[in-house]
Formats: sequence, C-alpha cells, structure tokens
Amino acid sequence: FFGPTQLRPGVPQICILITDGKSQDDAEGAAAKLKSQGIKIFAVGIKNADHKELIRVASMPTDAFFFYVGDFKLLGTLVPLMTRRVCTSVGGNLRLLDGPSHSGPSNLEIQERGLDQLQIRWTAASGPVTGYRVQHVPLTSLGQPIVAERQEVSLGPRETSTVLRGLRLGTEYLVTVTAQYANSIGESVSSRARTQSRAGSV
Repeated sequence: FFGPTQLRPGVPQICILITDGKSQDDAEGAAAKLKSQGIKIFAVGIKNADHKELIRVASMPTDAFFFYVGDFKLLGTLVPLMTRRVCTSVGGNLRLLDGPSHSGPSNLEIQERGLDQLQIRWTAASGPVTGYRVQHVPLTSLGQPIVAERQEVSLGPRETSTVLRGLRLGTEYLVTVTAQYANSIGESVSSRARTQSRAGSV
C-alpha cells in the first residue's frame, strides 16, 4: 500500500479511513503497519460503523483522529474540522480562502464534582454558533474510552455550562464540547474529570 516507491522522504503521510460498517479483515494489523512507518491515520465512522474498532485503528489522541456522524448526509459537515486537523497534524498552517475563521470553545472547567454528576463550564466559541454538542465517556483504568457508554447532549448557542448526570461513582470521564454551525462542525475542547467515590470526597 505504502511501499518504498510511494514514500517520499520528508513528505508527511496520512491515511483517511471512512466506513459505515465493520472490517472483514485485519484492519488493526494493517493500521499498525502504517503507524510503524510514521503514517497518521484518521478514522471516520458513519451510521453503523464499529466505534471500538475505529478508535483502535486511528492514531492518538482519539479526539483528534476519530470522527463520527450518524448519517451520510452529515459527512460534509466534518470537512472544515477535518481539514484543520489534517493540516495541523502534519505541522502545516491552514489558509482559509472562504470567509473568516472561528475559534472553538475553550477553557473547559469542571466546576463541581458529585457522586453521579459533573458540572462543567466553558468559554463560548466565536462566530454564528447554532449550538454545542457535549459528549462524555467513562475511561478504563488505562485511560481508554468505554465507547458503548458514550453519551451526548445538545445545547443551545447561548449556553456555556451544563450538568452531566447519571454518571458512575468514582469514575474518570473524558468530556468534550464541540461547537456547531449551520453547515459545519467546529472545533472542540476536552477535559478529564473524576466523579466522587463517596460523599464529601474530591
């Protein structure tokens, strides 16, 4: 696939995998070979894609190299975000030819930790934001996301805080806030936080 004749010295190499299902062969083995050659892998899942497999295939960190949309019609909304991620991953500077650029949400803070909830707050994104998507997923003791338990809530454009409820006791979570625009998905900000293991603990 990427043999010696295809690899040009000094030129960054990337692979973008787009799928709506589960691999019928050894995708993880092939991905490991590409990564061993210094090739960065972006994984894009659509609809019925296998989240766990794609996260293992994608390069790290997961939130920079793994993307998912629930419908083929939404695939185009990832283009602005992926364009920025691909460009920055290889050390490039993106020049936008159409319209102004918008900064994503920032300064994600965990204001309060409870036994089964986390109160979060962030600085608003710039531009004509139509809303925010807040995802939270529990992590294993090794820091890997438990994808089957990923939850998502949608908030209005003027909201910059929320309370995540129904969480596990004494569990670390990865929380991600992503800006939504009319025709695209914006930048995101992430943070980790652990719920209390008992009343009064921190």
